Amino acid sequence: MKGIVVTVLLLVALGAGAYYLQDRQARTAAAAQAAAEQAVIEQRVERFGEEARNPAIEWRSTGLGVLTVEEGDGPVPVPGAAVTFNYVGRLKDGTEFQRSEEPLEGRIGRLVPGMSAGLQHMRRGGRAIIFVPPALGYGKVQIGPIPENASLIFEVELLP
Repeated sequence: MKGIVVTVLLLVALGAGAYYLQDRQARTAAAAQAAAEQAVIEQRVERFGEEARNPAIEWRSTGLGVLTVEEGDGPVPVPGAAVTFNYVGRLKDGTEFQRSEEPLEGRIGRLVPGMSAGLQHMRRGGRAIIFVPPALGYGKVQIGPIPENASLIFEVELLP
């Protein structure tokens, strides 16, 4: 009888230990995931400023972010499509580097890569803020007032 009680106690102890280890691993994995997500947020803030914390921004794996300001009701442009849009381009510190004085016409795929990608996540008639990382902007090239490796922020209105 004593042997059965000892065996049961050992099994209970082993089960509790396994549960504790499994729970600890799950909490450790969750903490690591939270830390990784926080690091990504901090990297975005470093690139684009505090507005990158907005939870409504849809971030892509490429680092591109799109914040829909007004949905629009027209079709979404596809690669090669002609588009007409107004925009303001600025850096994270608010420095405006370019503004369309009148609607600009272009083709998806022939614009700055981040702009082309961002416009494909908009509906015609809509407005959005597109966050373009350096790899999808001008990269290591300085263009006028835009420094090399600059993150770009475009406020865009995609015309119908």
